[in-house]
Amino acid sequence: MFRYLKLFQGGSQLMTALPTTGRSWHLVARPHGWPKPEDFALREAPVTEPAEGRILVRNLHFSVDPYMRGRMLAH
Repeated sequence: MFRYLKLFQGGSQLMTALPTTGRSWHLVARPHGWPKPEDFALREAPVTEPAEGRILVRNLHFSVDPYMRGRMLAH
């Protein structure tokens, strides 16, 4: 049975169930001017058990900092 450690503020908890799907944000169009919601897509994909020597991480918060603007450019 696969086990993973769920970390949270103030402690941790051992979990025994692996999530079946995960979500990730994708840049689908390079913004011209201010970024718009259409420039991004939230996609769902199956989660597989990590291979030997790898870990599975679940993010609770997502941040896009101003410096990311330069990384969205094509050059």
